[in-house]
Order: sequence, then structure tokens, then C-alpha cells
Amino acid sequence: PHVHVDHHALWIDPEFPDRLLLGNDGGLDISYDAGETWQRLDDMPVGQFYTVNVDMAQPYNVYGGLQDNGTIKCSSTNDWRRRQRCQRINGGDGMYVAIDPRDNQTVYTGYQFGFYSRIGKGPRSEVRPRDEIGDPALRYNWNSPVILSSHNPDIVYFGTNQLFRSMDQGKTWTAISEDLTRSENRGDVPFATITSVSESLLEFGLIWAGTDDGQVWVTETGGVAWEDIGDRLPRDRWVSRVEASPHDRNRGFVTLNGYRNDDIRSYVYRTDNLGQRWKDISDGLPEEAVNVIREDPLVPNLLYVGTDRGVYVSLDGGESWESFSSNLPHVPVHDLVVHPRDRELVIGTHGRSVWIADVLPLQELAESGRDAKVAAFHVNPVQASRGWRSKPNRWWSQRMPQPELNAYYWLAGDGEATFEIVDKSDRVLRSWTEEGSKGLNRVSWDLQVDQALALAAEAEDREDVDNPEHRSHHRYADSVELGHRLYVLPGKYKLRVTAGEDSADTAIEIKPPSPYTPRSKPPYKIRGRDD
Repeated sequence: PHVHVDHHALWIDPEFPDRLLLGNDGGLDISYDAGETWQRLDDMPVGQFYTVNVDMAQPYNVYGGLQDNGTIKCSSTNDWRRRQRCQRINGGDGMYVAIDPRDNQTVYTGYQFGFYSRIGKGPRSEVRPRDEIGDPALRYNWNSPVILSSHNPDIVYFGTNQLFRSMDQGKTWTAISEDLTRSENRGDVPFATITSVSESLLEFGLIWAGTDDGQVWVTETGGVAWEDIGDRLPRDRWVSRVEASPHDRNRGFVTLNGYRNDDIRSYVYRTDNLGQRWKDISDGLPEEAVNVIREDPLVPNLLYVGTDRGVYVSLDGGESWESFSSNLPHVPVHDLVVHPRDRELVIGTHGRSVWIADVLPLQELAESGRDAKVAAFHVNPVQASRGWRSKPNRWWSQRMPQPELNAYYWLAGDGEATFEIVDKSDRVLRSWTEEGSKGLNRVSWDLQVDQALALAAEAEDREDVDNPEHRSHHRYADSVELGHRLYVLPGKYKLRVTAGEDSADTAIEIKPPSPYTPRSKPPYKIRGRDD
């Protein structure tokens, strides 16, 4: 009674049969007494996400629908290693999530078979179109698509086997299509349903829709007239995503998924004329079922694809593909979203929770090309912390994450790369060498400086008495004397990347620690006394 339901795996220790490991929709549980009592092993990022979405808060929040664990909301700065908790905002099997960008509080979400609600300001309200008395029953997909119009967030689109539109935040509904499916197959889980809906950011009323029985449709008139544009696509495959281009009204993308038919081929298509002709752009992708495609909201022809094994990227509109998995586990990727302001890719996996990747380097590469032999990309500012100089506490068993700065660089070929942290006087404070690979690479710096180089720079500053900016307070020397780690001081620096005869710089800013505000204490009072 004390473990999550829906069990998937049970292991019995052959050496100690009372020890059990149980895998279920809630994660992993362990028992040492043959199941009399259980301990939940919840400190592992093994969430099964169906969908992810983001808001425009500062910092932004990530929303996601989870297999049998509801819908959650987490800060994008959340670090699971610190045991930071997310907020659960809905139950059941979490599905699509749509957030009103005007307040970042009004959220549309729900659980399986289209049971959605609007939550946030005011009381919870049902958001679900219903069939009229006497009409055929509507069919709701297990993961029914719900989106808000980018032209007016009061407008909600909801997919059953027909597409519905609400002009008043889901209070009333109007069908704007006939039945968009054709299959007569039915089952315990509804089939012949709409699986994906995408509205053009460039034109109100231009809407794309795809179904689980391989139908793809588009309307330019807000649903007054629909055109079947799936004639040249596989008709018997599940449409996993339709994506209207944010850059060209006539451009769209479709991915199909065949693993329900024992078909793991990658189906990815592009059209530049509203589906009159389709181009297969899967060449270069491995044979992996494809779950989602996105075009970058800022850079045309920069594409992201999520498959059952990871993430792939194209810088040229699908002509070629490269793996973008790096340290991402080989795990099904069910959804992707690019935050347009923070320029980060949020990756929803079905088994290893949510990952976030900086895609600014990709955006710059796609815009400027890949002709440079060495390139270094933008690095976000880092705020210093007084805790950096603290020694580990022997009474605290958990090792807290150490400060780290991650930067991205490009190499035209495999080889050795040298990295230098350079101050504003072009003096090197730290230097190291790593092996780099052809393409995009990541380098990490622990924000520590070389003791000899830092002390030499500080001594040189003290001698430059005519320059008030170089008057030092002996902070590097003091840290050495006290036995602290030597972390970089707040200021402006450069990261220099050198490969062979070529080098490139990118700016680094270390901001001062936030001001310390002591907590106010209530007046001292002895229980039972009035004064």
C-alpha cells in the first residue's frame, strides 16, 4: 500500500530473497523484508515526460506532463542534485500544457483522454469540448493536443477527432473541422484521433493538424475550408508532430512514428508550399522512431528532432543532421521546446526527466556558417558567491555542487585545444589543454585561477599606483595565506581558445556576490511572561 501503482519490473536478490527492487510508474522502491515495508528511492531523475513547455517568467519555468505523475512546474534553474522540489499542479497522467504568456499563471493542462482544466487565477474551470446530444461521440486521444493562439491567448484549440476552437478561454467551443480521421479501427484506447496541432505564428487562421491514422491537414481560413495534404506521406503511420514554420507561412514539417507497426524508420518531411509537395529530409538520421520536430524560433532552417534515442540537429533545413546528445542519455525524447528569450532547448525525455541545453552556439553557427577554424561563443555572466571559499563541512554528508562555468567552442577538425583565462590587461590567470573534436565542443572551468599567475598579476597591479582600477586589496594573497581555494575575483575577463595557429576569444563577466542581509530576529521572550 505504500508504493506507487503500475508495476513494470521486480528483482529478487538471489543471495538475500527478502531484498526486493520494484520499478513502477513512480520510480524505484526497495524492501529488505520481503515487501512488508518499502523505501522510496526518489532522488533519481527518471521522470517519464510526455510533453514540456515554458513560460516567460524570470527565470522561466518548465512545465511538463508525466506518465502517471501528473503535471509539474519547475524553475529552469532547478538542480535535482540539491533536492530542489517542483510544484505539482495537476494529477493523473500529465499531458499537454499551455501557458498564458500575459501572466505566466493561467495554465491549461489535464490528464489522459482530454480531461483538461484551466488553473491559475480564479477557480479551476473545465476545458473540454463535448459532443452534442444525438451526435457521434467524440474521440479523445490519450494525449489530446491543446494549444493557445499566439495571436490572442484567449483563443484555445483542442483536438479530438475534430478540431475545436474556443474564443473565451475554453468556456464555449465550436467545431472548426469535420472528422479529420479516416480509419474505422477502434480499441480500448481511442483511435482515429488528432495527435498534433500547430498554428502559424505569422498568420491567424493558418492551422496544421495531424492524426494517429496518418492524415495531415491544413486550413488557411481558420477552419472554414480544410485541405488534405497527406497524399504523398505514409498514410498508415502515427503523425507524431506537425510544426508550422515560425519564419515562412508556407513552410511546415511533419514527423511520423511507426514503432506501433514494428517500424523504426525515421520519417521526417518538409514542405515549402503548404503541403503541395513534400521532401523527405530524414537522410542522415539513424533508424530511430521520431517523436517531435521543431524549427528554431529565431534562426530559419535550424531544426531539432527528438527520437527514441536522443536529439539531432540540422543547421541547413534538414539537408544534413548531427547528433546533439553529448551527455544526454540514450533515451526516448518525446518533446522539445526552444525558449525564444533565453535561447535554451528544453528536452522532455520519457525516462530521464528534463534536460536543458544552451543553443546559442547553434544559432550563431547556423547564421554565420561553419567556415572558421576556431570559434568561441557567448558565455552567460556568473554571480560570485562567498560560499566558494568555504571548506567542506565534515558534518554534512551530501557533497554540494561546486562552482562551474561552461562554455562552447567550435573546431574545424579534431585536435588539441588550449584554454586561457585572461584578465583585462591581457594577463593569463589560468591555462589548460584538452582534446577537442571536429564540430561543437563544451569546456568547463571550475572558476579557480593559477596561484602563481594570480599572485604575479596582483603584485603588478599594486605597483601600478597611478591607475586607481589596479589598487588591490591583496585578495589573492589573503586567500593563499588563509588556505582557501583561489577563485577568480569579480570582474571582466576573456576565455581564449587556441588550436594550432588560430584562436578566438569570448567575454566572461563575474558579478559580485549578492549583498548579505542578516535575518531579523523576533524580540526575545520567555514563555509565560508578558515582558
